[in-house]
Amino acid sequence: MFSNIHLYIIIGILGSITPVMDKFNLENLEWSEYLFVREIFFVVFLGLLVFFNKKSLKNISSLTQKEKGLVLLGSIVSIIYVCLIFKTFSLEFGKQAISKVVTVMVITTMIFTFLVDRFYFDSKFSNENYLGFLFLILGIYLLKLN
Repeated sequence: MFSNIHLYIIIGILGSITPVMDKFNLENLEWSEYLFVREIFFVVFLGLLVFFNKKSLKNISSLTQKEKGLVLLGSIVSIIYVCLIFKTFSLEFGKQAISKVVTVMVITTMIFTFLVDRFYFDSKFSNENYLGFLFLILGIYLLKLN
């Protein structure tokens, strides 16, 4: 599980830097312009990865209509999610407030993922998992008080 721990650490670092870079770039550009430029680079890079990995193309072509519809729906939801994040960052926040906004978004994502995993996928959780879930909710409450 932890044989790729260096990869997990890099992902965590990049994930924490991305919102900060977004905030700096949104000071000079409108959120829609920045999102457009960023996603163009993303699509080009992803296109190159798919082009050089022929197995990905076979996986995509073997999907059923229902599965293709779910992929399309997931893509639309992802686009809406990113647009809302950029719209939120383009609002006027103080430097301290933006970290609270990002923290609330991350915690909310964890809570919702936990609930979907528990009730939709019927996953089993230990007492430590439930305790962590309660700490997440407590963290949002404490941020609200401050």
